[in-house]
Amino acid sequence: MADLLMSLPGMLGDIASIINWCKEYYQQVRGTGAFMSRIIELLGAWVPQLELLEDLIKPDDRTSRSLRMVLANKGILEQTRSCLQQLKELVTPKSDGSSSPGDFPGPRSGGKPPKWYVKLTWPILKQGKAEELLRELEAHKSSINLLLTNRIVKVSSKSSRTHQPDKIDSHEIHLEKRNMREDETCDWMTRSDIWKTWVAGGSKSQHDHRRCLWIHGIPGAGKTILASFLIDTIANNCQSKGYSYYYCSHQRNQDKTRPFLQWVLADLCNQSERFIPQELFNLYGKHRGSVHRVLIDDLLKYLLAVTRRFSRRVCIAVDAVDESSKPRNHFMKVLTTIGTDPAFDHVSLLLISRDELDIRAALEALPPLGEITSFLDTGIVLTPTPQYSSYHSRYTERPAEPSPTRPRPTRPGRPSRGPDSGSNPPIPPEFLPGQASADWQPGRQPSNMDSPPPQPSSSSEGQQAKGFWNPRPSSQFGNRQPGSGASESRRPSRTRKPSESNSAEPHTPPRGSGPFRCGEASSPWLSQGKLVPEISKRYQAYTELSMDNHFVLNAISTYVRRRLQRIEQLRHLRPEFLQKIEAKLAREARGMFRWVACQIDMIDSLELSDEPAIQDLLQNLPDTVFDTYERLIVERIPHADGRNKHNRTFARTALALICSNSAEIPSADVLVEASLFNVPRGLAHAFDIQRLERILGCLIQVTKLSRRPASVFTRDDDANNRVRVAPAHYTVKEYLFARNTAKGPAKDFALTNVKTQILELEVVFNGLLQFGNNRPRGQNQPTRYEEYCLRMTEKALESRRALIVTEQSIWETVFPCLKPTSLHLDALRNAATRQAFPKWAKLNALFRTEKGAVLPSRQETSILVSLLTLNWPELAAVYLKQIAPDDRAALWTDTFIMSPEAGGRNAAANPTRDQTTMLRLCVARRRIDFLEHFLEAGADFTREPRALFDALREPYEPVDVDAGGTTGQLLKMVLQRGADPNPPEYRYTPLQEAVRHLEERWVQSLLFEHADPNAVGDPEGEHPYGVEEEEEWYDQHPLEICRSTRPPWQDKPDKKHDFDIEDQVEHARVRVEALLFQFGATEPEPQSESETEPEPEPAGDSHPEPEVIMID
Repeated sequence: MADLLMSLPGMLGDIASIINWCKEYYQQVRGTGAFMSRIIELLGAWVPQLELLEDLIKPDDRTSRSLRMVLANKGILEQTRSCLQQLKELVTPKSDGSSSPGDFPGPRSGGKPPKWYVKLTWPILKQGKAEELLRELEAHKSSINLLLTNRIVKVSSKSSRTHQPDKIDSHEIHLEKRNMREDETCDWMTRSDIWKTWVAGGSKSQHDHRRCLWIHGIPGAGKTILASFLIDTIANNCQSKGYSYYYCSHQRNQDKTRPFLQWVLADLCNQSERFIPQELFNLYGKHRGSVHRVLIDDLLKYLLAVTRRFSRRVCIAVDAVDESSKPRNHFMKVLTTIGTDPAFDHVSLLLISRDELDIRAALEALPPLGEITSFLDTGIVLTPTPQYSSYHSRYTERPAEPSPTRPRPTRPGRPSRGPDSGSNPPIPPEFLPGQASADWQPGRQPSNMDSPPPQPSSSSEGQQAKGFWNPRPSSQFGNRQPGSGASESRRPSRTRKPSESNSAEPHTPPRGSGPFRCGEASSPWLSQGKLVPEISKRYQAYTELSMDNHFVLNAISTYVRRRLQRIEQLRHLRPEFLQKIEAKLAREARGMFRWVACQIDMIDSLELSDEPAIQDLLQNLPDTVFDTYERLIVERIPHADGRNKHNRTFARTALALICSNSAEIPSADVLVEASLFNVPRGLAHAFDIQRLERILGCLIQVTKLSRRPASVFTRDDDANNRVRVAPAHYTVKEYLFARNTAKGPAKDFALTNVKTQILELEVVFNGLLQFGNNRPRGQNQPTRYEEYCLRMTEKALESRRALIVTEQSIWETVFPCLKPTSLHLDALRNAATRQAFPKWAKLNALFRTEKGAVLPSRQETSILVSLLTLNWPELAAVYLKQIAPDDRAALWTDTFIMSPEAGGRNAAANPTRDQTTMLRLCVARRRIDFLEHFLEAGADFTREPRALFDALREPYEPVDVDAGGTTGQLLKMVLQRGADPNPPEYRYTPLQEAVRHLEERWVQSLLFEHADPNAVGDPEGEHPYGVEEEEEWYDQHPLEICRSTRPPWQDKPDKKHDFDIEDQVEHARVRVEALLFQFGATEPEPQSESETEPEPEPAGDSHPEPEVIMID
């Protein structure tokens, strides 16, 4: 099998060499063009097929092994490789011994080609041979195509049955963010000329505002709250028709290109009186209701068709573009097409995000207005976007945001903002507009692209031309000059040393440095009381606006004042002191609503809300958002002297679950139950959602659900089912997953992807072990938490097997859940619940005692039967190692009877009539992988007389992928571990069965282990499968069977077009007969006439049975 993997790279190399030579022939040898083009086209189609094949046969799983076995048996790859090598010899010139077309000079390299090459023509004899080879290659390609298609169809079918797409409901997010909004904190944007021009469709004048508007800001600047306000403003302006919005979310770490297009398409179709483009309707039917197969280009065309149905301008808003998973090149290509393509001129697009490099690069790469070609003419070319650095997982490390002590890279043509800015990597030339790309060199920043810097006007010295970047006056920077770096005036943090600053922390400026300029040099500055956007070139295709402006600072003051007014325990304070709090927090916020919200929460949580306590807190404000989170954890739930042990455990589990990408906590009551995982059961009653809010404060948010969580069980609802808990902000998740968090005082709260996945599985499998123990009195249906555990363990049995096998803390809880007497299996009482949890339903069907099933006497046996049913040999190997040797020896003789609906192909796999054992079940289901583990653990077949019959029954089922090879391997394993090749008292022998199939390998295995070549079955013996049917060959000598049998594989559907099938049968007959003679078979004695004379018919009126004459 290893030869298959080794041969594929060589075949790809041969193809590349042949194609290169064919190109040289095509260009330099007369009369070869058409034929060489045909070779290049055919071999070019082979490349992706071989690459796909290589990916499919590399893994060491069951399906890959099966595919490798089919390829090896059919010999397709070996024949293909032979054809390629012969074709390579035909096209490779032998005259100069060169090995590649690049070894000689040609017209393209300026050299003179050798004479032999110019005179060479394609010989007639060579072309005939090449034609033959191409036909063979076409046939082999079709065979591999069929093989891959069948496999992909099977995988796709399975995926369509099991995959439930995770959808983000933007309407739900919008309602949630709207409720978090403070009045008069976002209307500054709607009063600006930028907004009014955007709503009107933008302008095409040289430096005016465009219909594609990008608003960016630092983490915690209130971007999503602003987005919700602007969306409501759009809805009022559009009268709820002709607008749509989409909230990207970190909760689903995926590319948002297709979900965004599908959401907006559906939204606008509903608003346009349910108009659906006919093409979309046709494709929807063609793909059987799955738009996942529709091309992105097509979805964009359908979106264009829908937007043209509206009589007025269509507005689309997209929030948190940076929360789409990387790479975002496809998503940004679609967004910029909608925002700048002439075909979408009737659509205004609003983008809101952090100022991240790839987002900026995609926008700056846009051609100037008027030079953009419609995608209707060119199509969308979705090509990979170069990455500027190697990012690890966005949750284990997030270097995309600079640390508070590291300035961000400076944009081309702009003054540096810090002494270290030159060390940052410049933007690659392919993303620089104009002529910058041609002049770009590594190690230096390019100059301004479109024009020289604007000259000072004669009337106002030092002022730049209107619309161009205007540096903030030095007075706005405090004592610093505009070009000085922010890090120069940074005071040491009060809670951590500067050297300990977290590299993954969101970008925040130093305290005391005055108003902070976020992102790269792209902020709108105060100019005569107006927002002035950044314009980097003439006719720029988009408008860029930063949230680092005085309007946001004023909005933060308003936000602080309103929040303080609502805190009951602060109403007794002097108005002058409240104004000091407001001024202090607004000044120190540096444009971050998130930071100031956390400080207000900490003031609200003070036990003594008097002036000295608040003054002390204000004098020691944390420097950054991450410092705030760290202080909240350390001071609110301290752990010195064992205090708050259970509070910390409860809070830590809850934070890990709501920050996980895969936990899928549906409601607050489920989160509370799950978070009690490591809390003593006797104390569980003291923990609820209110306690979680008191402990974690501003780290979490509790919101109402608009609808009841979905359920397959019927139960009474309660209030906790209608609320959910989530991280209060994305920076909470970033802090917990940051590397330096694991080194600080809150290190026991630090998370990694692996840690959260392990915790999730520990929680849900332990939940199954407690199934039914914590229900309210009188409730028979599973609780919502118990249903959640069923659902998540069902998924884990399918998709998280590798993690379960490697983590002892998980598999120790998994094994008890696999017992057929487990309480959670009894909850699957009807078809709906069994359909919702198909894997648990399989185990529930194994031993239904009311249907005649008999449980094994040992629980270990039942767990192994469950693992066999789940097709999980890796975990079975782990489990066997945990069983003591004496107990393992008892497993192999432990008998049981399975339920009729438990599955299986024969009496051993589904033994309704007789008892079976673990070994017989394994053989009957042809599970060689399990059998290997069992034999390694000491199993043998000395007491299993039927094992050989189990291996030989229906030997080519369920799918004959290896021409009976699996059965042959089973026979060898069973015989070598003590099975009797001549089991007595059965109607026929295993050798007779093997000879009947004319399978040389099976016969040889039996004879090697001393099967009697002359034995026939016992006429009075029992049938090994318990059937009543009689076959003529039962009483025949093996040689007689060999000479007269018609093997079952001769009539298989895949053999009906095999013209040499009769030759194959005769060849097999000769080989089997020779084997029998070799091991001592003797010619059977002819039957006497008395033995063959039929018995006289009984007298009377009864009709005689018709005589059947068998003609061979």
